[in-house]
Amino acid sequence: MVAIDMKTKKLLWRSEPNVSNFNNFKIVDDTIICGYGFTEEPDYLYLLDRYTGDKVEEIKLDSAPYQFEVRDDILYVATYNTAYEFAIKH
Repeated sequence: MVAIDMKTKKLLWRSEPNVSNFNNFKIVDDTIICGYGFTEEPDYLYLLDRYTGDKVEEIKLDSAPYQFEVRDDILYVATYNTAYEFAIKH
């Protein structure tokens, strides 16, 4: 994942590789919620610092996440075979 300054078109930061393998992510407060998974590789939900791209936390999942939804301070994560719910702490 990368962040680009839209005015200058310059790269602001680049995250570690393999933290997001699709175009679905959510931004909640100062955190980017994204995920990675692939056949024969471990699957994770990642929390990245919105301003630096640094990994704040990683959460092991049973399969690759493909959809995120945030409602009433609950993060809903849909994977290929499991649905997760996580409380969001501000």
